[in-house]
Amino acid sequence: MALQKILYPEGPSIAHAFILHPPSGIAGGDLISIASQVKPGAHALLTTPGAARWYKANGQYAEQQVHITVEDDGCLEWLPSENIFFDECQARLITEIRLAPAARFLGWEVMQFGQQQSLQSTGHVWRSAWVRVDASVTIDTCLDWKELAAFSPENVHHRPAIQGTGGFPVHGTLWAYSGQPLSESDQDSCARLASFSSALRSGFTQLPSGLVVFRVLASETEVARSALIQAWALLRPWAVGRTAEPLRIWAT
Repeated sequence: MALQKILYPEGPSIAHAFILHPPSGIAGGDLISIASQVKPGAHALLTTPGAARWYKANGQYAEQQVHITVEDDGCLEWLPSENIFFDECQARLITEIRLAPAARFLGWEVMQFGQQQSLQSTGHVWRSAWVRVDASVTIDTCLDWKELAAFSPENVHHRPAIQGTGGFPVHGTLWAYSGQPLSESDQDSCARLASFSSALRSGFTQLPSGLVVFRVLASETEVARSALIQAWALLRPWAVGRTAEPLRIWAT
């Protein structure tokens, strides 16, 4: 992994950085580890220039570990591009977010199961693959949100049940935390942004700690990304104290 030159498109108080994985693809046996620690008074926005592509496993699983720590009065926005899981991949994603009580955080994770072109032409997402997800958010040493999930061809494509994945090949989760509850007007805006259609299902939840979780199921990555960017723009003033400034890379 490599870190591109730090940029300051919003002024000197917010550092924007691109995390690069030069090989682009992730194959069986690969291990990627990303760690970010934000100190008091610092504000960083981290993203990636392109999707992470998980390829055929060749009998070995690949793993990505993301460890994020934000201290009191620190702020981090973690906005990576999507993960694309190809047929016959074997992948493990571990995302661990640790926030101090007065930290600020806004981040997401997006997963696309199968090539979009293949899905559109054949109706198949995968024939043989699996992905294990272990994601958590800890606030002030207390585990506040935890997800353990296992995805395979059976439960992604062949289980259209509404209480499951609904047959959608793209899943997204956004987390936002500011140490304060949402205002009533922000809650109303979140409710209006929630969707239930043939292309997108999404909704917000705020936990007692103040952590806001936005979940997305979508027919295409572009649909999921648009919904997540809208949620990010809505929540950014509350979560990090700044109005939304769309990243240039989103327009490329």
